[in-house]
Amino acid sequence: MFKFAIVIVALAFGLFAFGNINHDSKMIGFDPYEILGVEMDAPINTIKKAYRKLALSVHPDRNVNNP
Repeated sequence: MFKFAIVIVALAFGLFAFGNINHDSKMIGFDPYEILGVEMDAPINTIKKAYRKLALSVHPDRNVNNP
């Protein structure tokens, strides 16, 4: 009976936690491919190159006066 209670509590906690994951309004419409300017089927090397280019363009050391 004790194991059953633990399973029920764990299941309830898991459902509660899982139910709250997708409620972040900032993530709605988030498209990393669009941000990087690459196609969804782009090769990994192209994605990495676009990421590094974007990272350098917004790096704090290169944009000292931009908060």
